[in-house]
Amino acid sequence: MDLASRYDVIVLGTGLVESLLAAAAATSGKTVLQLDAQDFYGGRWATLSIDDFLAALRPGQAAGATGLEVAGSTDPACIGESHAFLVDLAPRLVYGGGPMVDALLASGAHHYTEFKLLQGSYMLDSGDAQRLTSVPSTRAEVFASRDLSLADKRVLMRFLQRFSGLLPHNEGGEVRDPVPADTHDPVLATPFADFMTNTGLLRADLRATIAHGALLLPDPSLLSTGVVLDRLALLQRSAGRYGAGSGALLCPMHGGGELAQAFCRSAAVGGAVQMLRSPVVALRLESAEGSQIGGGAATVSDSAGPKVGASRPVCTGIYLGTGDDRQEVAAGVVIGGVAEIASALHLGEQMADAAQSHPDGGAGGVVHGAGQPCGEVSDGTAGGAGQPCGDASSCPSSEPERPRAPTLLRCVAVLDAPALLPGQDRVGVCLPRPEGPVVWMLALGHTLCVCPENRTLVYLWTEAAAERGARSVLEPALQAVLRAASGTALFAAQGAAEGGGGGGVSAGPASLLTAVYYTEAPSDLRPDALPSNVTACPDPGSDVAVDSCIASARQLFHRTFGEEGRFPLDPDPPAPDAEDVASDEEALEALRTALRTVDGTEEAAKENPDLGESGWAPPLDT
Repeated sequence: MDLASRYDVIVLGTGLVESLLAAAAATSGKTVLQLDAQDFYGGRWATLSIDDFLAALRPGQAAGATGLEVAGSTDPACIGESHAFLVDLAPRLVYGGGPMVDALLASGAHHYTEFKLLQGSYMLDSGDAQRLTSVPSTRAEVFASRDLSLADKRVLMRFLQRFSGLLPHNEGGEVRDPVPADTHDPVLATPFADFMTNTGLLRADLRATIAHGALLLPDPSLLSTGVVLDRLALLQRSAGRYGAGSGALLCPMHGGGELAQAFCRSAAVGGAVQMLRSPVVALRLESAEGSQIGGGAATVSDSAGPKVGASRPVCTGIYLGTGDDRQEVAAGVVIGGVAEIASALHLGEQMADAAQSHPDGGAGGVVHGAGQPCGEVSDGTAGGAGQPCGDASSCPSSEPERPRAPTLLRCVAVLDAPALLPGQDRVGVCLPRPEGPVVWMLALGHTLCVCPENRTLVYLWTEAAAERGARSVLEPALQAVLRAASGTALFAAQGAAEGGGGGGVSAGPASLLTAVYYTEAPSDLRPDALPSNVTACPDPGSDVAVDSCIASARQLFHRTFGEEGRFPLDPDPPAPDAEDVASDEEALEALRTALRTVDGTEEAAKENPDLGESGWAPPLDT
């Protein structure tokens, strides 16, 4: 493909945040070139067949996985053909009334995606019984729940009423986005755990049900009441949006990787040029004074690479191909995933060395295992305004140590049943653990076109709290859910409630065919160690919902381009009501009349028809 000699924005990778930024830049009129070394879209957000998924888990490949263990067989004779499965590297749900849906609609990317509602949310009771209990997210679900006593229903209703009173509403009574940032309510700044203790609204078990099961928050005790309130507002905006009684969460059909690909298509509609199988060999760097670094070399060596405390170079372009096919393309700014930028800067060995010799992540400006999850972009200036002083370790103005993104433990399993629960082949399960972070689980069936009709695809993940492998943590959790789901009482109750199968999806107790366990350690490049016009996008974090990626993309867009105001993928502000417009015009006309009366221009207008509506006429030519 013939490329232009220069693009305003060059995007390395087709991950979700990278694709959001590519679509935003193209929508705002910038010239965009988006490249990916892989032969598929999505990067670490991709959806792949079983064979491609296992290949992506190998060392040095797209998933960034280690500690791979396979329990059971992945032979097609056992589980089915590889291409019949669509496996997510980063499984996610979408809030039906959240910012991701808004961005899909605003960009036109909704034309390329399909969703189905999540049919049920459950929590695994950590007691001896270990049963699955449904999680209510609306008042109607609280009343309909069979797992709550009458006293607990009253308590939850009081809680929802108390919090709903704190939520901002529009004139129609609907919950609006989110609590304004300039709201100085001391209640919102109170830690949520303290707020709950002071008000005594919920017992600890009901608090966990709401926080984990309904709001999908891993540890709300560490969050402010305002943050929890924002999530409750998002939940209330989403529940019932697609019909009375409908849930708040959506499952992407054909896998979550379709979201990244949809925004790639939106970027292409906006004029972006996109190429797969196009690895960037190197970045062309110049010093802050304008001289090329490395005597024309297109790589970053130990002597020429950007270091913390040194003057940051500028990336003026990229190099594609080698030998006679070598091509240089100039760039205004470069945006990319962490792995793609590290590869282009030839930092792979430095990242490995940093992980071994500097476990605190401070070697050479490379932070291993310290990537920011979506919605938690680092405070470092990726756009590059200020320069740290020479001694980054002792200078009080240098970038403070950032919170580490956790290492994630993941499992992908295949069950030999069409649904985990009868009548529900799209369910989420939360598994609180007293000894560590909560475990999240999604069980997705064939109605999402992600597996054969007689199979269920199951995802589990959690943050690593100690030096334990993925299998040692997630295998007991998976087995506990399977035991709870196979309980005859649960199956009988569900079958009776849903008329014996809920649309033909029925299942006996599911058994495990295969499970793949692995560890995913996000890596991050310190912004002050990158060229000043290079921005690194965050890797997938542990969030259950994908909506926080919009906040990441918005923050990075404003930081990279220095453009304040509306993010290009935000929905257009609502048009003013016709009655309001008429009222405004009447008020303006009354103001004009009053001003004319005061300064005498109304009488002058009657005597001199050449005067304009404002009572002013241009001077005559002399």
